[in-house]
This record gives sequence, structure tokens and C-alpha cells, in this order.
Amino acid sequence: MSPNLAAFLTSWEWAPPVLMAILLSGSLYTIGWHRLSGTLSRREGACPLPPSPSRREGACPLPPGGTMPAEQQGERAALQIEAVHHLRGGRVLYPALRYEPAGDALALPAGTMAPWRPWCFAGGLLSLAVALLSPIGVFGGLFFSLHMTQHMLLMVLVAPLLLLGSPVLPMLWALPERPRSWVAPLFAQGSPLTWAFNFATHPLIAMPLYLSAIAIWHIPTFYDAAQGRTVIHDLEHLFFLGTALLFWWPVVNPLGGPRRLSYLAAIPYFLPPMLVGNLVGALLTFADRPLYATYLNVPRLWGISVVQDQQLAGLIMWVPGGMVYIIPIFIMVTMLLREGREELETPAGAEQQRVEEVTQ
Repeated sequence: MSPNLAAFLTSWEWAPPVLMAILLSGSLYTIGWHRLSGTLSRREGACPLPPSPSRREGACPLPPGGTMPAEQQGERAALQIEAVHHLRGGRVLYPALRYEPAGDALALPAGTMAPWRPWCFAGGLLSLAVALLSPIGVFGGLFFSLHMTQHMLLMVLVAPLLLLGSPVLPMLWALPERPRSWVAPLFAQGSPLTWAFNFATHPLIAMPLYLSAIAIWHIPTFYDAAQGRTVIHDLEHLFFLGTALLFWWPVVNPLGGPRRLSYLAAIPYFLPPMLVGNLVGALLTFADRPLYATYLNVPRLWGISVVQDQQLAGLIMWVPGGMVYIIPIFIMVTMLLREGREELETPAGAEQQRVEEVTQ
């Protein structure tokens, strides 16, 4: 292995703010997940009724007599998901943290505590560390292609993985009981925070913000201003990650329950970012001169010229960066077909199918 390659592979930057954010997020998530899992397990074990597919995850309804077992009297439920509301045609699920007497069961939307979610969240944090702390981030100031890779990781890998981890509830549950009760009103239905998130995660708002991040930060004036160890550079990364979280939110819905976009509506939702990524990537790939002054004033390593590096960055954004959206489109199509098959398997669907066959 050449000394230059060895130096590249071992060049990790242990930035304290990034490390603290990753460690704090991982710790809060782990603590909250264990608390939620323990509460669900205790209440499911204490439920006097047999398991039922119709019951929500962790829910334990009252028995026919209307009373709970003696050991459950006086227990306090810690959390109940209560708000599924509509805003301008969108459907968003928000948690209301509240304490109630008489041992009401902890009721969560199906899939909220799926065992694969912590792995997704851990993958998101690991991808964030790779993007910001690894040689990709360290040498991003010398190679446009590595800086482009960093941006792609933040927008199409880190953001969806973090949301698939469903981090909101576990992180809130990591708080002590009293602070958690203080935070509860912020997430109540109709609160300013709920309204703001409804607005920001509306597809007609989230997608333009996401596309603006892709387009604006690749304008030479803005791109050059954001290079180096500056506040603008940190703002650029926050803008990329923040708009990506808003963009993926209507499709993933990290709070569980109904998604804002149906499988069918999500398919065209991914087409504009694919087209914009292809367009910007093509412009960079076919440019015959350097577009960014930043890379004219840095050492060139391994014999890669400024134009070659720029063309490689364009190809990264054009091919993997643009085509990566095919993956969620494929998943949406698959889930849509599965949903249609399940509807046909229901008694009503089967009867409708028989009627259609008779009338043909």
C-alpha cells in the first residue's frame, strides 16, 4: 500500500461536536427504546385477554366486565398515541405524551417497535459518522468528488435510515418522567409545533426545499463560500440533512401509523429529485473547465486534475445520486402490488372479483 493511500485511509477527524451529537443521539435512543420495550412487555404480560391480531401493538383493552385486574389498578400509563389528524389533504401522526390513571394500556401504531428499527437508526448514525468524520469528509476540501459523495450520503442514506429508526418516541421516552410531562403539550394536536411540522412535511413544501438544497448549493458562488472550516460550511451540511429529513418524512413517517403519501402517490414524488440530480450531474460531467474556484487553489493529489475530479463528482451525482431513487420507487411499487393482493384476499375483495368475472 502506498504511503498516500495509507494516509488517506487513516485520516479520520474526531470532531467533538459531531461525536457528541452522535453519542448523545445513540444513548437517548437506546435508553428510550429499552423503556418503551419494557413497558410494552409488562403491560402485554398483564393483559387478561388473549393476543389478537386486531389489537394494536402493546394495547390491552378492558375485559367484558369493564374492570382491570387488581394488580393493574393504580398503575399509570406512560404514553398513548392519540392524534391522527388531517391538514390540507395530508395525514400525519403525532404523539401526545400524557399520563392517565387506572392502568390504561400503552397503545402504539403497528410497526412502531419493530425489531429492525434500531438497526436502521444505528446505520443512520454510522453513515453520518462516515460522511462527516471519515476520509470522505477530511479530504472533501481537496476533492470535489469526495465532497459530492459526502452530500449524497447525508441526503439519500443518513436521512432515510434515521427516520426508519422511528427515533421520536424513544428519544422522548429517554427523558425522566417530569420533563417528559413538560414536553407533552408541545406534541398535542393543534399545538404550534404540530402545525409547523404538518406544514414543513407537506410534500408540496418538503420537495421544493429539498430540490432547492440540491440546486442552490451547487451554484459556484454559494459552493465556494461554503468551503473550508466555516460556519457557512456547517450551515450547508445542516441544510442538506434538514431538508432531506423533511423530504423523506411523508414517505417514511417515523412516528408509525399512516404515512402522509400513499404508495401510489409516493412513486411520482421521487421523480423530480431524480431529474434534478441527473441534470446537475450532467452539467458537471460535461463541463470542460473548472466551475469552482475552491479546487484551483488546493494541492492536486494522485495526478487527478481539477476537471477530472469535477467530472467524477458529476458522475457520482448523475448515476448513483440520481438512480438511487429507483430503490424507493421499486419498494413503493412492490408494496402497492402487495396491498392490492391483500385486498383481493379479503371476503369483500373476493366477492367483488367474482361479480366482475360474472359480468364479463
